Amino acid sequence: MWTLQCGKPSKQCLLEEIIINFNKAVDISNTHVLTLVPELFHLEGYNIQLIPPHEGGRNVVYTCEQEGRESLILRVSFLPDRKREDYIAELEYVRYLFEHGARVSDVVSSKKGHVRRDHL
Repeated sequence: MWTLQCGKPSKQCLLEEIIINFNKAVDISNTHVLTLVPELFHLEGYNIQLIPPHEGGRNVVYTCEQEGRESLILRVSFLPDRKREDYIAELEYVRYLFEHGARVSDVVSSKKGHVRRDHL
């Protein structure tokens, strides 16, 4: 059963809220994050482009490409429903998979050795 909020089914309101949050996250990422990321993560000279979101997407995701260099993915999480420990566990798991031969992208550390940044 769907409840009504703001005159629409609650699922529709939730999707609209996520879209609004996504659009704000993209604006913030484009304005602030992308100006700092190249220096922090050895991405000077990379072409960084937004990947269009999919329905229900939880992250702002960019491709980072430079001819002759490995292509990378930059993910910006913006929903407040996970703790710092959740992100660290996810990164450790992905790195573990990579180091043990799974076909996943490796986690890229910053110049200071960090695998994630809380705030830029």
